[in-house]
Amino acid sequence: MSFFSALCRFGRGFGRSWPVVLLLLVAACEGHGLPSLSDLTRSRTAENPPSPAKEAPPVKVPPPAKVASAPLPPPPSAAPPPASQPTPQPFTLPQSLPPATESAPSQAISTPDLIYVPPGESVPNMLASLPPSALPNLPAQTGQRLRAAFLVPLSGPSAQLGKSLLNAAQLALFEMAGSGFSLLPVDTKGTPEGAAAAARQAVDHGAQVILGPLFAAEVRAVTPIALASGINVVAFSSDRSVSQPGVYLLGFLPRPQVERVVAHARAQGIERFAMLAPNNDYGRAMAEAFRASVAGHGGVLVESLFYDPSAKDHADIVKRLARFESRKAALNALRRQLEAKGDKQELKRLEKQDTLGDVDFQAVFLPDEGGRLRSLAALLPYYDIDTPKIKLLGTMQWDDPGLASEPALSGAWFAGAPPDARADFDNRYRQTYGAKPPRLASLGYDAAALIAVLAQSGQISTPQLQNPMGFSGIDGIFRLLPDGTSERGLSVLEIARGSPRILAPAPQGF
Repeated sequence: MSFFSALCRFGRGFGRSWPVVLLLLVAACEGHGLPSLSDLTRSRTAENPPSPAKEAPPVKVPPPAKVASAPLPPPPSAAPPPASQPTPQPFTLPQSLPPATESAPSQAISTPDLIYVPPGESVPNMLASLPPSALPNLPAQTGQRLRAAFLVPLSGPSAQLGKSLLNAAQLALFEMAGSGFSLLPVDTKGTPEGAAAAARQAVDHGAQVILGPLFAAEVRAVTPIALASGINVVAFSSDRSVSQPGVYLLGFLPRPQVERVVAHARAQGIERFAMLAPNNDYGRAMAEAFRASVAGHGGVLVESLFYDPSAKDHADIVKRLARFESRKAALNALRRQLEAKGDKQELKRLEKQDTLGDVDFQAVFLPDEGGRLRSLAALLPYYDIDTPKIKLLGTMQWDDPGLASEPALSGAWFAGAPPDARADFDNRYRQTYGAKPPRLASLGYDAAALIAVLAQSGQISTPQLQNPMGFSGIDGIFRLLPDGTSERGLSVLEIARGSPRILAPAPQGF
C-alpha cells in the first residue's frame, strides 16, 4: 500500500479534517512546505488540480478524487457545524470599561475562539480554548499552547476596521484552528503609543508571534519591542518602509500590483506609458513602483504628473496630460492654412475636432479609487484622450463594482486578487456576521489562518514564515520574503458591466 493510499484510508475517519491530516503528515515527513490556507477545511473540485510538472508551487491539499485510486466521499457542501461547536459571533467592544481594580470584576470578553483584554487589564492565565478539531494525536515539538497576539484598533476612529479584521480572524480560527493555539487580541487604539503598549502586553504574556498592527506608525512603534524579544511580526500595513527582517508585511504592497498590470500591458504590445497619481504617500509609493516596473519591462514612461487629492477640480492636470492647449493650437493653425487655400472640404472634416494629433502614450496609470477616480477618468475623453484607444491601468483599489458605471473606465485593466476565493470569503463572512466585510478584512483571515496552520507543527518559526513555496489564501498565493516584504500572485482583470472579467488568471505558484 502506498504512503498516500494509507493516508487516504486513515483520513476517512476524520471527516472535514482529513486535509489537515494530510498536510501535517506530509509537511512533517517529507518537508514539502505548507498548504492552502483557505482550502484546509473545505473540499475543492477536481477541475483545477495542482500540476505535477510545475516545480515548487505553494503546496495545496489535492482534491479527494486525486489522492488515491479509491476516491474519498466529499463532505456535505453546506453541512452545519456540530452541536458542540458554537457559531462565531461578531466581536463587540464594551461601551465603557471601568478601571481594573482588585475588587472590580474583569471586563475581558471571551468567545469560543479568543479573548479580548482591555488596555490596562491583565491577561488571564488561561486563554480561551479554540473549537476542538478532529485531528489525530500527532506528535508536537512542544506541549505548550501557542499564543499569537492580534494587535488592531478596537477603539478610536479606526475601530470598525479593526473589529472587521478581528471578526475575519475569528472566522479563520473557527474553520481550521486546533486546540493547541490561542489568539490574544489587544487594542492598539490606532495610535503608536497604544500599539507599543499592546506589544509590551503581548510580550509579557508569552505571545510567540504578533499579527498586526494596521498602520505604518504603529508598526514602527511595535518593531523594537517585538524584535528585542525575538518575536516575529506579521503586520497589515502596505508601507514597505516599515518592513525589515522579522517584520513582515501582509498588506497589499504597491510593487506586486504594478508589476502584474505592467507586465500584462507590455505583453499586449504597449510600450509608452503615462502616469497621473495623487500627491500623497500612497500615490508616491505607487509612482515609484510604476517607474521601476515600466523600466524593468523595457517600456518608456513618457509623462508623470501628480495632482492634489483634496482638490475639487482636476481639469487643469488632465489638460496638461493631454497636451490639450498645444494640440488645440495646432488645429487652429491648420484651419487658418486651409481657409487661406479655400479648402472647404477639409475644413468641414475638421469641424467636429477640438485638437489635432494624438497623445504620445498608449496607456495611463491611475492609482486612485472611488469618486475621484471616476471624475478623473471622465475628464480624459473630454480633453481628447481617446480611452478606448488609450488603455487605462489601475491597482487593487479598482476592485469596485461601482466603477463599471463610468464609460471611460469600461475595458480598463487592473491587478487584483482571484475573484472566486474572495467572493466565497465575502459570502461566509456575511452569513456569519450579517454584513459585507471591508476589503482589508481578508488580511485578518489569512494572517490567523497562516499562524493556525504553522502552529499545528508545535512552533511558529522564521523558516516556516519564509517558506519559499508560499501559501495560498483568500487573496491568492503569497509569500513572505526575508527582507520583510511580501510577494503575491495576482490576476489581471478588466472592468466590465456586472463584474470584472479575468484577462489573465493568477499564477498557481512562484
